[in-house]
Amino acid sequence: MVRTGKTGKIKLLIVCLLALLWLAACGQQDGGKSLADIEVQQYAHPTNGATLTLPAEWEMLSEVDEATVFADAENTISFSLLRELAGFSYYSPEGLAELAEELIGGVLTEPKILQSVGLRKPDGTVLVTAAGELPDDGGAAVCEVAVFSPLAAVRYFAVVVAEADAYRENQQLLEEIYTGFALNKTEDEIYEQLAPLAEKLREQEAAE
Repeated sequence: MVRTGKTGKIKLLIVCLLALLWLAACGQQDGGKSLADIEVQQYAHPTNGATLTLPAEWEMLSEVDEATVFADAENTISFSLLRELAGFSYYSPEGLAELAEELIGGVLTEPKILQSVGLRKPDGTVLVTAAGELPDDGGAAVCEVAVFSPLAAVRYFAVVVAEADAYRENQQLLEEIYTGFALNKTEDEIYEQLAPLAEKLREQEAAE
């Protein structure tokens, strides 16, 4: 992990340099890793309906009802998959991007947004990438959030935190993971999981 030094100027310089390196790497993405060239694993969350194709070497560190965390073998990439059952609220693509930026702000200090785009698939997916520093050790890092909105009021977040070199090397692979996101539960099954939340909201409204 690259250290940032002790002064604010040095920290700012490193963040800006990281951004420039990332932009330069965009034109060289074809040289990065691809799922097509490595051994993969098929991951399906046992309850929340999400499925992904991931590198076989990635280790699952934790799995709970609404979240799963993986890490690569070198511990240079952390990949978290989160689900949010959001009542009956709806967000535009711009609103989804704002949610992604809020998540990034909870991971990096003073993040610099590098891109905020929509992916071709899954339909409606928003991808936000930022460079900044990790609060614990001050190391420079990239945080990327893909927001999937396959159903109204149901959102999934893929949150990647990576060292700069690891991100550049795996940028193409990560986008392939995002575009391979799918559901293994029906719409009715997922909306059944919203029922307790809807009931709780009704109880809160009645108590006000």
